[in-house]
Amino acid sequence: TCAKRLMNNTLTVLSVQIDRFTPEETQNAWSELLVNKETTSRIIVTVNPEFIMEAQKNRRFRDVINSAHMRLADGFGLACASVFLTGKKLVRITGVQSCWMLARLCKNHHKKMYLVGALPGVAERTSNVFKRAFPGIEVVAEEGVSRESSVVSSQYSVENQKLVERIRLAKPDVLLVAFGAPK
Repeated sequence: TCAKRLMNNTLTVLSVQIDRFTPEETQNAWSELLVNKETTSRIIVTVNPEFIMEAQKNRRFRDVINSAHMRLADGFGLACASVFLTGKKLVRITGVQSCWMLARLCKNHHKKMYLVGALPGVAERTSNVFKRAFPGIEVVAEEGVSRESSVVSSQYSVENQKLVERIRLAKPDVLLVAFGAPK
């Protein structure tokens, strides 16, 4: 597939891997994933400098990024680092740009989206924007998750489990999670 062919073209910045995809290559790879009935879940991360810094102190976070199916460069600093480290240009594909590409692909391929945002109201507003831009797009749910929830608290675990269950019941083709960098 397109994504597998492109996987060998990576940049490593402070132990974090970033794939050298153009927007066109990204869109083609995502389109292939959406139409392939045998495709299992895939994790796609838009890596920014804040992610790189968090990954220096948080090995688990770094491992999640590095094990993702696609790690896209989201940040001007990464483009500069690429030129400095390798002499090669790195094309930025921002999280916002990625969201728009995914929404367009979901509309064109009649796929269902589920949106989860880091703050209450963000996913709902994003859903409304997508519905205006792509009439007929199927956003099966949108919800915000409070940043105040502690990763280690039992309340967070219960909230997380309920969210995962709602996502499973909705059976989306694309789950878009926009939490940003850990604080």
